Amino acid sequence: MTNYFIATKPFQFFNCVNLAVPGDENILIIIPNFAYAKDFYNEILTKNYIWSKVYYIKNKSEIRNVITSLNPKDRVYVDNDLHNQVFKLGPLSKNGLYVYEEGLDIYRINITNVTKSKTKNFIIKLLNILSLYNSNMGGHRKTKGLYTYNLDKYNAVHKNLKHKTLRFPNSFIGNYIRHKDYFDDIFYLSKLDLPKESRVAIYATDNNREVDHLTFLNSLSKDNYDSLIFKPHPNVADLYPDSHYLSTIISEILILAILENGCTIDFYHHGTSSEFYLNHKRLKFIKI
Repeated sequence: MTNYFIATKPFQFFNCVNLAVPGDENILIIIPNFAYAKDFYNEILTKNYIWSKVYYIKNKSEIRNVITSLNPKDRVYVDNDLHNQVFKLGPLSKNGLYVYEEGLDIYRINITNVTKSKTKNFIIKLLNILSLYNSNMGGHRKTKGLYTYNLDKYNAVHKNLKHKTLRFPNSFIGNYIRHKDYFDDIFYLSKLDLPKESRVAIYATDNNREVDHLTFLNSLSKDNYDSLIFKPHPNVADLYPDSHYLSTIISEILILAILENGCTIDFYHHGTSSEFYLNHKRLKFIKI
């Protein structure tokens, strides 16, 4: 049996590791929708871990060049099953798709319904009901299963899709603990001089390329913190080359590693899924 995992972000890669099945052929396909993606891909290649093969392709249209055929038991894991995604996969969805959680969008309704037109909204809603269009994670008729960390929350929002929901093999934190050495290498933690037993401020930027995000970091009082850590969003990371490693590491792993060092953290952000996944008495989330 072969499992194909499609990942366009480091966070998605983290969840693909959770789903990779020991003993099966696990094939990872990286699509570079973030800065320094090629470096990240090369880092994965240097570690002989759970992947039988790792591919690096330019966009989702090239997936069919990698997956040329599917046996009946083969599985394709994707970050979403919204209509356009499934259309691009074409015949690769013949066995059914498996969607994995990649953030809070999975718990939202009508993700692609962003139009102000009441008529268009009505048409989209009708097509959803008829299974001719999908704007909810897990809602496509070709989706066999959806992996989530919080089944109760998903099922409460998408009551008609309960039959599709599956639980990840490991909890979010459990996934990090089980594969800690691997993640610490892949996400460059071994290359970072992380603070120990101190008060730390982390600033995670948004993807706005029109502002100098270092301005906010510099506004934080160094009298209140022993260390200031700047974590640029992957979509603006090329503007801050000195923060190459920190842009690739997912916030949750960075937080867990620093907490493990006995630090207290104030995490400044513009909106983060980390608050959903992590809770600790020495961790405070502050939305800007």
